[in-house]
Amino acid sequence: MTGDEPVSLLQELGKHPSFMKEVARVYNEYKWAFEAMDANITKQVNLIRKSAIMNNDLHGANSLSAYYLVAPNTMASIGTGKYKFVEWKAGQYITLERNDEYFGEMPSIKETGVNWVKFLQPYLPAEQWEKLFAMMNAIPEPEFMIHGDYHANNVMVQDGEPLLIDMDTVGYGHAVFDFAAIYLACVGYCECNHAGTMDFYGLPYEITVKIWETLLKQYFEDEAMREDVARKAKVIGYARMMRRTIRRNGLNTPDGQELIALCKQRLSELLPQVEQLYY
Repeated sequence: MTGDEPVSLLQELGKHPSFMKEVARVYNEYKWAFEAMDANITKQVNLIRKSAIMNNDLHGANSLSAYYLVAPNTMASIGTGKYKFVEWKAGQYITLERNDEYFGEMPSIKETGVNWVKFLQPYLPAEQWEKLFAMMNAIPEPEFMIHGDYHANNVMVQDGEPLLIDMDTVGYGHAVFDFAAIYLACVGYCECNHAGTMDFYGLPYEITVKIWETLLKQYFEDEAMREDVARKAKVIGYARMMRRTIRRNGLNTPDGQELIALCKQRLSELLPQVEQLYY
């Protein structure tokens, strides 16, 4: 093989109209998506909240993302689930029908979280790990779809409709897992290096922290409740981030070591403050 072969392959593929048409389609799909993103805090939060409100209307409180995705303005069905949307009369009723093409149950987000904690056993003090493991196992599993990587960059706009993307971590379970994901994206991942939010969001760290705080305020009016949910989301988030960093060779890099030390510190501070990880 020579270094020219990959270029030659692309040049050959470029001769085929069907290949170039597909390239154009993918390019245009992501072009409109990124052009539609707005850096304004209020609009970012409102996109997330619209998705949450839509799903709460369909499936009750405490779920952040739609089990069967439906665009809130046109009510066009997107994605898959146990049921298909038929009709929605605001404030009156919602009609669903069975989806005969439903491919099966989604994975348990709690099971994923338990596996995060199992991985951390050699890296945490025994007493802290045992409490964390017991609390993670005790989280209930309501039938709410959880995105698993829920943050503003995974909410795109098409024809004025907010849509969720990057569904590879989707599962079912308690909404605290999505709050944990939002916390990590807005605060946790860049807590050691605030400049990281400029690379990820194109926004200063102070603004992404404000997005997190504003979202909590819109979801929970009671201040004590907000603080309680935040603590629980942080515990889950730091456990997830610590495992992720270790698996990515973080023990052998200065940045990784700093992030792992932060996770250990935050868990040692937070674990005495919580007795359960759900609300």
